[in-house]
Amino acid sequence: MVLHHRVRALGAVASLALVAMLGIAAAPAAAQPRADEAAVGAGNQVSIPYLGEIQVTPAEGWRFDDCAAVLAATPLATGCTPEQLVFSAAEYDSDAAPVRVPVAQSNGTVSLVVDYVVALEPPEAPAFAEAVYGYPLPAGGRVLIPLSDLGAVCTACDESGGPRVRVDSVSPASAGTVEVTATHLVLAAAPSYTGNVELALRIGDDVGQWSATTVLQLRLVESSAEGAGALHVLVQMDPGGVTQLDLTAFVDADEARVIGCGAAAEGTVSCAPGGTATVSGSTRDVDQFSFHIVDAAGDQSTGSVTLIRPGSEVVPDLDGPVLAGAIGEDELAAIVPATIPVDGAVEEGTGVLTPILGVLDRLGA
Repeated sequence: MVLHHRVRALGAVASLALVAMLGIAAAPAAAQPRADEAAVGAGNQVSIPYLGEIQVTPAEGWRFDDCAAVLAATPLATGCTPEQLVFSAAEYDSDAAPVRVPVAQSNGTVSLVVDYVVALEPPEAPAFAEAVYGYPLPAGGRVLIPLSDLGAVCTACDESGGPRVRVDSVSPASAGTVEVTATHLVLAAAPSYTGNVELALRIGDDVGQWSATTVLQLRLVESSAEGAGALHVLVQMDPGGVTQLDLTAFVDADEARVIGCGAAAEGTVSCAPGGTATVSGSTRDVDQFSFHIVDAAGDQSTGSVTLIRPGSEVVPDLDGPVLAGAIGEDELAAIVPATIPVDGAVEEGTGVLTPILGVLDRLGA
């Protein structure tokens, strides 16, 4: 006689704004032991989706017995009827060992005990999308690249305030060095170098998983601009949920016009030809997007806007747009690391906000 059971997994979690969605996950059917093997130790595998639940049903004609014993065996057993077992986990512990749960079953003639080995599935590993940064960057200065432009996917990046970002290498090394802050990659570009640059990046999550190495391709060009170009600013979200911004106010350049915006990290942003940006749909305390300008001389530059919800504990409420230099040193130091690596150093940084956003630093400020 062969004993069958059916397993159905329910998807659990949506990740951050620069995050991807986990959909419904179907776990494979567990092993199908013969009845004479289905004693203690048979080891039917049950995997709980990350922060989700899984439902186990008996084979046709069979029923689960002694629900009290099942529910007492482990906190992971959260539901039991003769027709269905439910295992779920509201938290993930990478060190948690599988739990063996004896389950009595019967079909009216035969009674037996089957061990289910219940384990937690890890979250989907974090990742960056391989990308060519679509806008030229000025050579010979400190270049800020918003993390919201990197297409990070990280399911388990809430507890520590965001993913950890590593820059493993800069190629060619003569192009400069890179710092990782809570919100940006900061390239200290060598004044003598123009051309293509490749940054080898990895991203890590709260449970210790690291992505494969991803290459971000940049292009450094000579710039004749006298001002700072597009700025990196911090603004307060509109309490009504829709924030409108005049991006031309965040520009230090002659006769500049906005030529595009990057995607918002968590909500939605739309940019009109005149430079008005409308941000909506941000459900978290922080959101971020980039914008790009071209000035009268044809030089392009990239800025960014980080939006903070009123009442956030991260920084005090703002009276208007500010640059990072206008925020107190204690608050800034708690959010944006101040260190810059020496030549050839491998840099790793992590934000203190969710998803991977925080107060940012102005170029050269």
